[in-house]
Amino acid sequence: MNTFIFKDKEIAALGLKEKIKERVSEKIEKGVYNPEEIGNVSKRKLDILLDLEIGDSFRRFHYLYGNWDITKEFQITSHRPIIGPFIVLVKKFVRFFVRIYSKPIFQKQAGFNRDLILLNKENLKELKDL
Repeated sequence: MNTFIFKDKEIAALGLKEKIKERVSEKIEKGVYNPEEIGNVSKRKLDILLDLEIGDSFRRFHYLYGNWDITKEFQITSHRPIIGPFIVLVKKFVRFFVRIYSKPIFQKQAGFNRDLILLNKENLKELKDL
């Protein structure tokens, strides 16, 4: 999808950056924007990108990136010495039947999570470039 709708108008995503640059140039020529102010704003870091390499935002992004797939099975264990193996067996049996019905839903959610992570990654790259 190369377009999106904004206030009932369809906008081409590919030409948006160029259109913004044109409008900013026009406003600079008219004196609405001061080139010095634009320089100061462009030098400032965005709040969400502060310390991206080592900061909290970076850690959160990598946590989400590592945990998007909710279809991964986790290991079932029990700390009980005698009945523990029986509990593990029952839990595995129940999980098998629950997964028959929930697997398609979890796969859709995992795909959605993956797409959002990739989109956020591209957005962070583009914001950093801007």
